[in-house]
Amino acid sequence: MPNKFLAGLKRRTLVDILFVTLIISLSFAPLICARGWDGRAPRTFVYQDETYYVKYSDEAVSTDKPHIFLLEGWPIKSLIDVVELSDHQSFVNGLNLYEDFESHGRLMDDGLTIIYSGSSPMLTKSIVVTGEGIIVKYESDQPIELRLTLWRWYFSAVEGSDYRGMPLPLKVEPKRTLSFEFMNGGQTYRGVVKLSDEPLNIEVCRDSNGLNKIIIDYVGSHLSIGIALDETGRYSFKIAKDLLYPLMSIFSGLAYLGVRRYAFMVKIRPNRT
Repeated sequence: MPNKFLAGLKRRTLVDILFVTLIISLSFAPLICARGWDGRAPRTFVYQDETYYVKYSDEAVSTDKPHIFLLEGWPIKSLIDVVELSDHQSFVNGLNLYEDFESHGRLMDDGLTIIYSGSSPMLTKSIVVTGEGIIVKYESDQPIELRLTLWRWYFSAVEGSDYRGMPLPLKVEPKRTLSFEFMNGGQTYRGVVKLSDEPLNIEVCRDSNGLNKIIIDYVGSHLSIGIALDETGRYSFKIAKDLLYPLMSIFSGLAYLGVRRYAFMVKIRPNRT
C-alpha cells in the first residue's frame, strides 16, 4: 500500500506541477510584445514596441507623417495620441511637402526612410525609434527653408503655458528643447521635443478649443527632431501592473499545489479500525 501511495502521489504531483507551470508561463504572454517596423499595403508603415506605436500613412494621405502614439493600459493596451507631423502643413522653400513633392518610403536596417522628389531640392526624411524616443531627421542636398508643423487635438500647454488671452501670433523663444503637455483620461502626460539645431522661429497655434499646432521654422540642410514622453513616475507603475498577472499566477499555483497534495493524501489514507 505505501508503494502505491507514493507512486500515485508522484504521478499526481507531476501532472499538477506541469499544469501550474503552463498557467504561469501563459501569464507572461502580455509582457511579450512585437517590436519593429512592418510595411503594409499600400505603402503604409507601422512601428510598435512595448511603449510606442508609430504610423506612417499611405503616400496618398497628407497626414500621419508620422503619427506617434503611446501604448498604455491594463490589462489591454490602447493607443493614446501623442503628436503628429503633417506634410499638409509643412513646407520646403515655400513648397508644400504633400502638394509639390512625390514621396516614397522604404524600410532600412535602422528604420523608415522617405525620399521626396519631383521638385528641387532633394529631401530625405528618416524615422528611427530608439530607447530615448522617436527621432525624425530631415536632410537635404543643399540648405533649405524648412517649416514643420506638429499637430495634436489638443495640447494643454506648451513650454508650461496655455497662452490664453495672449496676442497672436503666439511666439515661443527659439530654443533646441521644447516641452509640451496634454491630457488623456484625466491624466496629464508630459513630453519634450529636442532639436539638433536652434530654429529661427517657433509658434504655437490655437483654435477655439485649445492649442493644436506647433510650427518650427529652420534654415539649413540637416535637422533632427527627437520626440519623447517623460517616463518619470510611470515606469515603475507600468512594471508593477505588468507583473501583477505573473505574481498572481505564481501564488495561486503554489496554493493549488498545496491543496491538491493535501486532498490526495487525505483521499487515499487508509481507514483505521
